Amino acid sequence: MIYIICGAKGTGKTKRIIDRANAAVLDGEVVFITDSDKYNFSIKHKVRLVNATDYHVVSEQGLLGFISGIVAGNSDIQHIYIDGCHRICGEEIAEMQYFYDNLGEFADKVNVDITLAVSESEENLPNFIKKYL
Repeated sequence: MIYIICGAKGTGKTKRIIDRANAAVLDGEVVFITDSDKYNFSIKHKVRLVNATDYHVVSEQGLLGFISGIVAGNSDIQHIYIDGCHRICGEEIAEMQYFYDNLGEFADKVNVDITLAVSESEENLPNFIKKYL
């Protein structure tokens, strides 16, 4: 299942997604994907923190493949948190329907909860994202 944390820039989305990731370690294996190293001290050591730019992920298909590879390498993963997927992919939110459709199918297929922070107000989200609110 996909979950969305949305809001304008500076509304605390990153803090909320980090708090959720830190709390999820009680439920199982957790991965936090971002495009920065600045969260190293905010994320609990039991959460696998991955900077996608270190692995040259720069597109929707690249990020989908990267997520699939992470899950293929550890089938015990129960939660994936992604902060900044639009920055990682270099795409505008409205242009990412392919990504969200395929990510939703993948999450359901492998039974992994995926939470994404999206820098947009709820009323401005495209319909293909609103269904995950």
